[in-house]
Amino acid sequence: MLTFGININDVAALASVEALEAALLDRSGLHRSIATAVEGKVKDHLQTNYVPKNKRGDFWKRVHDSIEVRADDASATVSLVELGIGLRYYGGDVFPGKNPAASGPNKGKPTKALAVPSKDVPIANGRQLPPSKMGLLAFLRGIAGGETVGHLVEGMEQTITRGKNKGKTRIVAKPGGAYLYTLRSVTHHTADKNILPADDVILAAGTEAAVDYVESFD
Repeated sequence: MLTFGININDVAALASVEALEAALLDRSGLHRSIATAVEGKVKDHLQTNYVPKNKRGDFWKRVHDSIEVRADDASATVSLVELGIGLRYYGGDVFPGKNPAASGPNKGKPTKALAVPSKDVPIANGRQLPPSKMGLLAFLRGIAGGETVGHLVEGMEQTITRGKNKGKTRIVAKPGGAYLYTLRSVTHHTADKNILPADDVILAAGTEAAVDYVESFD
């Protein structure tokens, strides 16, 4: 979430006292003008620097299109609300277990690993598909003790030809099949404070909007 303030003295220096007094009778309108101007600046910044980065889905377009603006007599707020934007901005580590598994032997139980998709995972509705939507997948175990638990690749059914399970089927890696997911016990994300325009750019946009609003009462 992005919050900001405008120094009313900066506005007063650029507008008449009469116009300022009239504008302050409708503070929500003043705040709405400020927030809308900052929203436009943030959207321009995202459109120029981040939306073109979309290669696997349309995450940055969703961030751009879902910005929310709120204004009342007390304040103006511009919020980036797309799920995951806070992690991109502040950084941090993500661990499994928050949501139940959607498929596999542990379906309905807390997840034990995070599935990181490869470039070969197809996109639907702007997002890469989760493992539960990818049909038969074979599990390849990772190196013990590392953060990579294993891998999921295209799978196929194979009949067991010996032992107590002879005649039953199991899922094995499909020859030449695509590598689809890396399963990790944690994912690390570096903070990116450049997602938002610089503070001085935001404040300049807000101040200019406030001056324009106040001057409309002259």
